[in-house]
Amino acid sequence: MSTTPTPRPTPTPRPPDRETFFFGTEEPDVSPTPTPEPAVSPAEQPAVHESAPLQFVWPVAGEVEVGHCKDTLIFDRTMGDWRIHVGVDIVAYLGEQVLAVAGGTVERIFHDDLLGTTVVINHGGGMQSLYANLAEIPVVTEGQWVAMGTPIGAVGATALAKSGVIHHLHLEIIEDGVRVDPLLFLPQR
Repeated sequence: MSTTPTPRPTPTPRPPDRETFFFGTEEPDVSPTPTPEPAVSPAEQPAVHESAPLQFVWPVAGEVEVGHCKDTLIFDRTMGDWRIHVGVDIVAYLGEQVLAVAGGTVERIFHDDLLGTTVVINHGGGMQSLYANLAEIPVVTEGQWVAMGTPIGAVGATALAKSGVIHHLHLEIIEDGVRVDPLLFLPQR
């Protein structure tokens, strides 16, 4: 007696998930992540492609007062000691609008005792920008998507560590968890 095997259904192919498509990972991270409410409807948000290079603008119009010095100690007039400086301080008028250097999602807003009111924007692909010494209340909210050049707040005097110097914005660029020189990304003037 011969038995014919029962045919098994062929699984329907499905497109790769976003993680596999963009990053080529074999096993995507399937842990749940909270999805923040966008400030604008998804139809209004431009498509973001992880592989497209980011474009940057200056957050304020002033000159760089203190540069990025990660490998050299510089004297901090306010704190009265020598330290590294992982961002750039850009001279600005008190109350001057601060713009997002690139498009992304507002990841975090907080008050730091030394840096003052701080906003962090996640640009995707391991890139973030940090804006410190802002006025007390930024004009953005956590989870909000902002385009390059969107106002996020104003220059303030909230940073204790910056109280002995001219009004300015402290800007940091973080690439894959490492603070890098923002001037490598900002357009030349």
